[in-house]
Amino acid sequence: MAAPTYKARGIVLRKTRLSESDLIVELIDDEGKKLKLVAKGARKPASRLSAHLELFNTCEVLCVKGKNLDIVKESRLVSSRSQLMSDPVKNAAACSVVELISAIIQTSLKQPRLFEMTDAALDAIDTKDVSATDILLAADIIKTVSLTGLRPMLLSCAICGAPEIEQDELALSVSLLAAKDRDIRISHIEGGIICADCAKLVESAWVPRSSIILAQHLLMSRFYDIASFKVEDATVFELLQILHLWVGVHIGTKLKSLGPFFDLRYIRT
Repeated sequence: MAAPTYKARGIVLRKTRLSESDLIVELIDDEGKKLKLVAKGARKPASRLSAHLELFNTCEVLCVKGKNLDIVKESRLVSSRSQLMSDPVKNAAACSVVELISAIIQTSLKQPRLFEMTDAALDAIDTKDVSATDILLAADIIKTVSLTGLRPMLLSCAICGAPEIEQDELALSVSLLAAKDRDIRISHIEGGIICADCAKLVESAWVPRSSIILAQHLLMSRFYDIASFKVEDATVFELLQILHLWVGVHIGTKLKSLGPFFDLRYIRT
């Protein structure tokens, strides 16, 4: 009896060499689950699988059930993202996007919004000007952790609930806020910003108020709108540093790809 087959649509997150000609490919499928597949012959230069299963591509695959891992029999390219492979800054940002999503998704847990969001984030990083890469990456990280139930408290104290960010501050542009920035305390362990009274009880750190307000704006905006935000580089970098620590504390992984990304951005600036 022939082994059962199925179709799947997904984004390529990782590729691992299996043999001289084969690869193990990891994807997030359109249900938000992790797929690990064997792509036989994908390392051969003339293989169609090689082009279709390139990192960051969205593709459709026809798979056959295997003993340990399922096997890709056919593939169709849905969208390729050439800039993510050719531009080093965009590549480092895309690597951070897929590294984070790979650390979160599971083989049996459906989270379709994670697929949709990752697809939109990679599209935006690929097509928008490289100067927007920093803020798009920050938006992807804050949106990803929030969709997994790890959204930080950004407007009120994470311990007592006292409001810390006023509505009139949210109405101002982040650039204007950065010009007269005031620091605010955050506790990653407690889950967000904290007030002065609660700061006496727990370990916390000072961070720029403008970076916290920027995080709130990113949560409420679409990627293609975010690409046009006018924000100082320093404000975005501060937020990326906050999010890097947040991921380490709450997801238990270090985003290794952020190191090369920071290096490239500092060199360019």
